[in-house]
Amino acid sequence: MRGALLVLFAAIALADPPPDVLKLLREESEALVMNDTQSFMAAFDRKMPGYAALRDQLDRLLAAHEV
Repeated sequence: MRGALLVLFAAIALADPPPDVLKLLREESEALVMNDTQSFMAAFDRKMPGYAALRDQLDRLLAAHEV
């Protein structure tokens, strides 16, 4: 049983992420490099709990550091 789990976990760890995940990560990283909070936050639902706090923290992060 342990061996089967080990093989399963190894296969998952070595798998390529789906293209849509890679696209999302690329777009989010580009938004950070461009200091574009609005584009970065477009991937998140405005109604999600903590949305405003995340946006404010991102604004502070980008103002304080070069990404």
